[in-house]
Amino acid sequence: MKGCSLVDEFLRNKRKYIVYKHQFSKKSNNERVQRIIKFLQFCCSKGTKHIKDISKAIYDDFMRSISDKSLETQRKYRLAVSEFAERARLNFKIVKNVDRQKERKFLKLKAILKDCNDIEQCRDEIMNLF
Repeated sequence: MKGCSLVDEFLRNKRKYIVYKHQFSKKSNNERVQRIIKFLQFCCSKGTKHIKDISKAIYDDFMRSISDKSLETQRKYRLAVSEFAERARLNFKIVKNVDRQKERKFLKLKAILKDCNDIEQCRDEIMNLF
């Protein structure tokens, strides 16, 4: 995507947004940068103009857009974007541990179903979990 202001801002201030880890190879560090760039391009496609305006909803949409990728690839994106979000001081947190995330969803679903007499009445609440 040409002209993505988010990518331009990121590349101008890369040291602010990502730490190069000496224990990683140059290739691994470059892959982390490329994952963040792909995320920022997605944000641009959603109309975001400034890094500080990136929302959790856009992050969630991005993760859904890569849901066809392997779990390992999704994990790597989650870690790279999580570091970026923390260093950019975005207004949301990313759950890094998928098992904890799945456990929370399971407990919420269990609570919804416990109080639900008719599954159709609870459909919207259940769908919001996913």
